[in-house]
Amino acid sequence: MPIVKCHANKRALSDTVSYIMNPLKVIASGSQWTMTEDPHKMVAQMQETLRLHGKQKGRQYYHVKVAFSPMDRPENGGSLNAEKVNAYAAKYAAHLWPNNEVIWACQDHGTIHIHFLVAACDLETGKKLNVNNQEYCRWKDFAQTLAVEFGLTPLDWREAVKQKKIRDRQTGTPI
Repeated sequence: MPIVKCHANKRALSDTVSYIMNPLKVIASGSQWTMTEDPHKMVAQMQETLRLHGKQKGRQYYHVKVAFSPMDRPENGGSLNAEKVNAYAAKYAAHLWPNNEVIWACQDHGTIHIHFLVAACDLETGKKLNVNNQEYCRWKDFAQTLAVEFGLTPLDWREAVKQKKIRDRQTGTPI
């Protein structure tokens, strides 16, 4: 049941890296298109890529979070462990952002989830990543495809959104 959330971020990348790489929470981590294992050097590399393409203003990166069902935890009969969640993260990043620098941290503090920091600048073209609703839906759909591939619980997120809207209408909660 991977749930995907995304925010275009203008917060300092170094602050967000420090947040997601909290050693008390991280069970695995990785990156794509970085030349170092040091998260703070990864930040410097991502900032240098933005500088080289003249893209220092505005959106620097996206913070994407993918959270998994509690039923996928080993203590609940599931098979999601540090190795599997990290493999999922690597495949997710490679498929969705093949030309972007990506840092991820897999965390477990009650819920197993992955934080992705995706550089907003394409390494080859210098174009900024622009996440519209269609693209965001594609990310959500691919999360479910990978869930099935990895033997995890998928989520019909469209039906979940529909049911939430119905509940909100019934309770008078603004949509």
